[in-house]
Order: sequence, then structure tokens, then C-alpha cells
Amino acid sequence: PTANGNFSATITIQNQGTVAADGGYLDVWANQSAIQRCGAEGDGWVDVGVLAAGATKTVTVSGLPAGAAGAKVARAFVDSWCETSEANEVNNQMTKAYTVQ
Repeated sequence: PTANGNFSATITIQNQGTVAADGGYLDVWANQSAIQRCGAEGDGWVDVGVLAAGATKTVTVSGLPAGAAGAKVARAFVDSWCETSEANEVNNQMTKAYTVQ
């Protein structure tokens, strides 16, 4: 991304469970290294919808603010409102380091 511009993030989500489940909202932060709590609002979001067991879905979240030049950590949080009961809740967030030019 270019400093002080906007960028898009393309994220692939996988239902690692054994039954179909609603992925809820995927919230994305342009620069957030800390684990987020249920209901936290990201810089952008998309409604994931239902994924079959083992299925993947790739989504794009646009309009994320790049901010100043430097190293950043993007965070994605699927089912960010924690509305879907899951056997494993700890795998709903991930981060990716990147550099704003």
C-alpha cells in the first residue's frame, strides 16, 4: 500500500468444522497487532455467509486506510460478533505483517 492511501485485503476463510456454519462478519483492521474481542469494529468488514464443512471462501475487504509509511500488522477476525457457537474459537483471528511504502 501507498502511504495515506487506501488498500484492499483478500482473505480466504475456511470452515474447519464438521458441519455447515455461518461465518458471520469478517472484520479487518489495517494495523492491529492485539487480539480483538467479540463485537470490536474493524476498519472494514464483509458478511461471510454460510460455509459447508471444510469449505473455503475468498473475500475482499476494500477501503482499508494505509496510514503513514512503515511496518504494519493487519488483523482479520471471522465471526467477529461471536454469534456462531464453535468447538474452537481461537482460530478465528489471524495477522499478516506488511509494509506501507
